[in-house]
Amino acid sequence: MADCTGEEDDETGGKKKRTTPKRDSKRGIPQGSPISPLLSNVHMRRFVLGWRCCGYAERFGAQIVNYADDLVICCKGQAEEALQAMRQMMARLKLTVNEEKTHVCRIPQEHFDFLGYTFGRCYPKQTGRAYPDGYPPMSD
Repeated sequence: MADCTGEEDDETGGKKKRTTPKRDSKRGIPQGSPISPLLSNVHMRRFVLGWRCCGYAERFGAQIVNYADDLVICCKGQAEEALQAMRQMMARLKLTVNEEKTHVCRIPQEHFDFLGYTFGRCYPKQTGRAYPDGYPPMSD
């Protein structure tokens, strides 16, 4: 019998196993499946090509950096307009934008994380002069 935590009794011995509505309905792709990154890249390719074809790269001075389903739009101004264009294009392609991870970041004053690296203002020990760059997380 399922309970509200997403766990289900195993009929053999009362052990618990995790379950989700998508898994129960046999919909979606299992996490870790080899087809998942391939499909992500197919859909993101459509977005990147559409971005260029619509002229957003030139209009906003923006370049897209993406890896599978993660992306960063780097632009030299008009960030809010570029963000709105990205949302509209994603909606047309029937792709979902994770709004919790989506925001405008002003470099070098602020920083953001992407693919395990933090991007923002760096200070080299040799010169002490600030420059924008990416760096891996600091070990504890």
